[in-house]
Amino acid sequence: MKQDVMGTAGAAPGYAAPVQWAPWLQRGLGGRHRRPRRTVVQMIKGMPPFPRRTLKYRGPGMPIMYGSDVERWQRQMCKKGYTLNVDGWYGPRSSKVAKSLQRRTGLTDDGEIDAWTWAATWG
Repeated sequence: MKQDVMGTAGAAPGYAAPVQWAPWLQRGLGGRHRRPRRTVVQMIKGMPPFPRRTLKYRGPGMPIMYGSDVERWQRQMCKKGYTLNVDGWYGPRSSKVAKSLQRRTGLTDDGEIDAWTWAATWG
């Protein structure tokens, strides 16, 4: 047997590497192509994934949250019959609508859009 730079003996010439147990590792993709796991909350058909941040209005004088996730939520709330401007800003009116939805669905009415409130919006 030959020794490599580290002083360890190399493998025998007839030795074959074991078959990998995961097919994505055999293809060299490292598992990145797999679909991310879906939680129970995300099983509702047609519901977009939760935006990974809790939408909340902190009060006057504090920064207001803005983004396409807020706009998407506002559009869905308008489809459900709530009166709300779809502008992408999560302000006092959006918080009030969220509290109303949370009361109707039996959630804690804190006005924050977490994963459960997000699911109740599409449910």
